[in-house]
Amino acid sequence: MKLLSIAFALALTTLSATAQTNGSSTIIREQPAGILHDNYARSSYYFYTSQSSTTGVYYGIDLWSTSRYVEGDDGCVYLYNPFCQLPTRSWLKLDPAGDGKFVAHLPQAIREGVGYDENGNEVTTLYYAFPVKEYEREDGTLFCKADTLADGTVRSELNFVLRNDSLIMTDDDYIGLMTEEMKWTGYADTDIKVGRVDYKPNTLPQTAALQDYTMAYQTQAGGNEQKIVKVAFADDGKVYLLNPYNNSKAEVIVGSYDGAKTVSFPTKQYLGADWATTHHLFFMARGYERTGQQINYGDWYKSLQMTVDADRKTLTAQPNSVMIINAGDSLKYALSYYFDPTLTLYEDLALTPPAPVIDTEQCQAYSAEAGYGFVSFFLSRYDASDNYLNTAKYYYRLYANDEAHPFTFTSDSYTNVSQPMTDVPVTFADYIDFFNYTLQGNDRELERSVNIYDGSVARWGVQAVYKGGGTESVSPISWWNTPTSISSVSGQPRKVIRTEYYDLSGRRISHCESGLYIKVTVFSDGTRQVSKLQGE
Repeated sequence: MKLLSIAFALALTTLSATAQTNGSSTIIREQPAGILHDNYARSSYYFYTSQSSTTGVYYGIDLWSTSRYVEGDDGCVYLYNPFCQLPTRSWLKLDPAGDGKFVAHLPQAIREGVGYDENGNEVTTLYYAFPVKEYEREDGTLFCKADTLADGTVRSELNFVLRNDSLIMTDDDYIGLMTEEMKWTGYADTDIKVGRVDYKPNTLPQTAALQDYTMAYQTQAGGNEQKIVKVAFADDGKVYLLNPYNNSKAEVIVGSYDGAKTVSFPTKQYLGADWATTHHLFFMARGYERTGQQINYGDWYKSLQMTVDADRKTLTAQPNSVMIINAGDSLKYALSYYFDPTLTLYEDLALTPPAPVIDTEQCQAYSAEAGYGFVSFFLSRYDASDNYLNTAKYYYRLYANDEAHPFTFTSDSYTNVSQPMTDVPVTFADYIDFFNYTLQGNDRELERSVNIYDGSVARWGVQAVYKGGGTESVSPISWWNTPTSISSVSGQPRKVIRTEYYDLSGRRISHCESGLYIKVTVFSDGTRQVSKLQGE
């Protein structure tokens, strides 16, 4: 076991005399044995900042996050992901203190990450959960640091209570993410409440015959976009629409059909716990008016009304209405907006995609210092005859040098590739090796980026593949000749060269409004840092 630093070792000595358990330098990665309370909802207040932030500290409240905890066989309680803005994928241990009370004895190792020393060299380091307190600088900016008590000791405990199936933090201090040198990293949470969700998600009947519909809609920025959604008309008059955000059969919107011309989808329907977005999702709708770039929202609808043609081939939403997939049952965190949606029965055609366009300004040659590079490119959403290319049938391939066969992605280099893969779905992204970007308002192209780990490749080719109408069609291959590999200057620390923001559909945005966003920081050595944050 790795020894704690002197600073943390000193912190441990300030534990109260009654404490039976000290902190730990071992990350709890596996789910502890015991009773799992899964798909619970969590709320907390949070700080979020970073060294590359240009806007200072984000401070806000997070609602309706997915959460879980375990009542351990050892009498302890274990909280999963203690930081709402940072998925650590680890467990915080709370020791029993009697009468339903529990204590987190800190520091506890909670995350392992990649950092950089003063010379820009990559190093692996441990990060710890530790109590921190909010302070204010002379210029009014907020920050956190360890809480020094009146007797000069440093606080190293945080208290919780398990009551009525809810886990509640009872201290005013924050859980902060700290380095071994007791430096706050910018993440902190307080007033944590984890409780059972009383809503029940809809279920999709096994007999429901889902059909593909093309949903055309306007984006929040005013662009026109299309996507494929799944719809089923049942014999009992029910209509089932899968969550347009992800087409998940576990996230179902249910409406009723009058048999003539109208489908009604009641709003505030609970769609379930979505761990991909880390929130509990709801279907909502309301009216709106657009004046230039300004959107004025109207009243909430009790139901979204859609007019249906006689053959049930087209469903058209009432004018000036917006369908919303929301994190929670208010408009605090809207994940997706679909303005004036129209659904048209999809026709599966054999289509040929145009050749990809290499985005040379966003490509990065392999760097031995960084350990990778990346290829970025645009894929057209439409074929030469302006037919929409269904993203569920759309793929791309990479080619290395003059190899006749496509490049094979394997788990040896690509973390989230479980089986060897040559055809990459255009919808696939893990924001580790595969990135989905689309410039806000760009309704004609998809931008994709893939990490490359082989510095011997002189040029990379990209080919679009479409598997529609029972056939497979491919585009010509577009090539990028890699420049001479980048060599970082020894002793020079990496610098931030740009920061980009994307919504969870991969659309690049100019700034964060309300909702969840992906932040990508690109450094001078070619590395990228990705984090999820919430705009205010």
